[in-house]
Amino acid sequence: MGMTKHTGRVLVHWFACFVLASCSFLLAMKPQTDTDEILEGRISQRDLSDRYSWFVDARQKYVPDAGVVNALLPYSGQLEFVVVLGTWCSDSQKHVPAFYTLMDALHIGDKHIELIGVDRQKRGGMVDVAPLGIEYVPTFIVFYQGKEIGRIVETPKVSLEKDLLQMLQN
Repeated sequence: MGMTKHTGRVLVHWFACFVLASCSFLLAMKPQTDTDEILEGRISQRDLSDRYSWFVDARQKYVPDAGVVNALLPYSGQLEFVVVLGTWCSDSQKHVPAFYTLMDALHIGDKHIELIGVDRQKRGGMVDVAPLGIEYVPTFIVFYQGKEIGRIVETPKVSLEKDLLQMLQN
């Protein structure tokens, strides 16, 4: 029994539909990253790593100065941070992942870091950031022994770890 032209076209059509449906299903199963979604309010490091490849990439590339990290370690148990970022902001995309790499080196966990996402007007959704006086993002607010000792605004003067050490030594 031979195949007619019509039967062959129907089989090709069904095969093409199967392939497209399979690809769509596989794409739907893959975690979505690099969304244009602007995260607002309290967010987590995981929110960033799940949504944005820039976070994962920059986090892996940053290597903090080991000598400065060693000088910071005696302070690390009493450090806390409020970090205000814009997921849309190139400075946030560069420095927030580096900050988390530094936090790992200092053994400072997420419970000591409040991460707040803001929109382009510096509004944090359900979190009122007005009392923080945020003008530029990212803003890293540094607390030592419960008191604010300084801020790194937009970009570090030297590096995150060197700027932090300078704050602590002043």
